[in-house]
Amino acid sequence: MRRILSIFKRDISNSLRDSILLYMLIAPILLTIGFKFFIPSAQSASLQFAIDERLGREVIEEFDKYGKVEVYSSVKDIKSRVNNLDDIVGITIGKDDGYKLILEGNETHDSVEISKMIIRRLTTNSKNYLNYAIKSIKTKASPLETIGTIFLLIMTVLVSGIIIGFNIIEEKESNTLMALNVTPMRKIEFIIGRSIIGIILPVIQTYIILWILGWLTSVNSLMVLVMI
Repeated sequence: MRRILSIFKRDISNSLRDSILLYMLIAPILLTIGFKFFIPSAQSASLQFAIDERLGREVIEEFDKYGKVEVYSSVKDIKSRVNNLDDIVGITIGKDDGYKLILEGNETHDSVEISKMIIRRLTTNSKNYLNYAIKSIKTKASPLETIGTIFLLIMTVLVSGIIIGFNIIEEKESNTLMALNVTPMRKIEFIIGRSIIGIILPVIQTYIILWILGWLTSVNSLMVLVMI
C-alpha cells in the first residue's frame, strides 16, 4: 500500500508541476462555469410573445394559451425586446386596427407560423376549431443543458485518462519505468497506483460540475459514483 500511495503522490506532484496538466485538471470546471452562463432555461425553449398592451386583454389571454407573454406599452419597447438574444415575436397594432408582427429575422419557423395562426384565429369569425387540451410535461431542463452536462461528465473521465498517459510517458522518457523493474514493486501495484488519480479526480470533478449546474440535489449520488 505504501508503494501504491507513493506512485499516486508522484502523479499529483507531476500534474501540479506541469502547467498543461494543471490546466487539464481545472479545464472541466472552467468549461462548466462558462456553460452555465449560456445554457437556456427550459422556459426559453417555449414560445414567447411581446404583446402591445393596446391590443387588449382578450388578445393577451389568447397568446398566453400558447406560450409566455410579456406586455409592453410602446412599439419601441417591443422592438428592443425582440432584438434581444432569445427567440421572441412582437405583436402590435397594424393598419386598419389589424395586427402587425415585429420580427428580428432569425426566429424559428414555429414561432412565426404559430403567431400567424393565432392572429388568423383572432381575426376570423369561424368557430369550426378542433378541441384541444394543454398538458404540461413538467420539463425542468432544456435538452441542451442535459446533453451538455453529460458531455462535461464524459470529459472528466477522458481528461483523467489523459493525465495518466502523460505521467507514464514522462516516466518512460526519464527511464523511471526501467528503474522500477529492479525494485520490489509488482506490476499490479504500479497499475493500481497509476489508476488512483484516474478514479478520484473524475469523481471530485463530477460532483463539482453537478453542484455548479444545480443538478446535485436532483440526481442519485450513488448511481453517479458507480457510473463514473
